[in-house]
Amino acid sequence: MPERHNDAEMKYHFVEFTISIPAKGLNREQLLANARNSLREDSHDILKDICRYGGKVKESIDLYEAVDYGLIE
Repeated sequence: MPERHNDAEMKYHFVEFTISIPAKGLNREQLLANARNSLREDSHDILKDICRYGGKVKESIDLYEAVDYGLIE
């Protein structure tokens, strides 16, 4: 059963996820293309790792923005 929370105590923030993908290429365009291909091909494993290990709490979201993002009604 989900834990109950007092809405007055609820905090709203953006959470940032950063990933780094190894790539190879002779120039910037090749590096980006190689990294994009790796991301496309390995996205499931990358997403699992992000969910398991990633995330940093960043700037707060005011109540009006929280409504816009569907975090509260």
